[in-house]
Amino acid sequence: MRTIISLLVCGALCASCVSGGSGSEQDAFITVIAVGITEQEARNAAMQAIVEQGLGSIVQASSMSVDAQARQHIVSTAQEGYVSDFEVLDVLKRRPPDAYWQIRARGRVSEVAVRGALETYLNRYRPRLMLVFAESIEQTAAEPGRAVSDVAFVQTFSEFPYVDQDQLRTILGRERNLLSAHDNDQALRRALQVAAELSAEVLVVGRTEVRRGTRIANSNLTPMHATVRVKLVNVGSGAIISASSTEATQPHLDAAQGSQQAIRLAMDRMRSELIAQVERSFSRGNTIRVTFENISYDAFIDNEIESALSNLGGVNTVRVRGTSPGSTNIEVEVEARLTGSELYTRMRAARDTMNIDFQAVNVRDNTVQVRVTRIGP
Repeated sequence: MRTIISLLVCGALCASCVSGGSGSEQDAFITVIAVGITEQEARNAAMQAIVEQGLGSIVQASSMSVDAQARQHIVSTAQEGYVSDFEVLDVLKRRPPDAYWQIRARGRVSEVAVRGALETYLNRYRPRLMLVFAESIEQTAAEPGRAVSDVAFVQTFSEFPYVDQDQLRTILGRERNLLSAHDNDQALRRALQVAAELSAEVLVVGRTEVRRGTRIANSNLTPMHATVRVKLVNVGSGAIISASSTEATQPHLDAAQGSQQAIRLAMDRMRSELIAQVERSFSRGNTIRVTFENISYDAFIDNEIESALSNLGGVNTVRVRGTSPGSTNIEVEVEARLTGSELYTRMRAARDTMNIDFQAVNVRDNTVQVRVTRIGP
């Protein structure tokens, strides 16, 4: 409680903070006035205020998609590692006899430390991907799950986690129709089901075609032309995040190596666009599909369950998808910087607020399915 009080008071005083020094933003001293119940709390509040002021320029200079919650996380966990050359300039009030400590302090924001902490925080919520590529190189189809495109995509987008590839190959070998998911809606729906079962947040469906060009005059080089078409689909909502089509040509002495390099070059060309689309789509967190079984829509509304979900820590957006006629299932999409299990844990703690009780039916990274066992007090 004391820490909370010190932060609130520090926040109220931030308008009086003064920056000074010369050089680049990260080199400049930032001077603040901060308070706390104890001297250490006042020092902690000062470091948080310094980080809060310096964070803006760090984010602006980076390509990271940083929302308010990520900013709050970095500021609230600010420590000496985030601030260099920290020193208390004056003690304005001191306990006793005053009810609190008030200090004037200064320090420099450590851009390396803050940027690293931001990346660690944001990467925790990098969506897990599942790849389904149909590939044809000179009219020869690749084995399911063993396409050159699979390897090229993972190498090009190495910052993302992926589902277990051995498990996916087994499924693709058994359900080869999934390879047509890029162009076939029925196959896409089934691929989304598999992606949910494997705890993927993004389904990547693609089609790659490589053809041989005419040998370059006065050389032994043969150009290999690759066309790569990719769709990224949010597994939780089923919405298309991005669709891209790119071509690349790579002359080479060896057709197989030329094909691989042409595919990789095409992937490289779509990299910045796809990453920007994914970061924009997941800037407010993962989409978790929550299903409440054994509750009517009226009871769901009367107990203000949507509002209770919205107030859970880490939850940014709640969308109620409603119910089918005669059904007692309510489907909800929750955007949160949480995994499904973390969301379920917070839902359990908020049962009294929701005025219901429930038991888990299925809890995965992107899915929470519960059966309501009690409605009302």
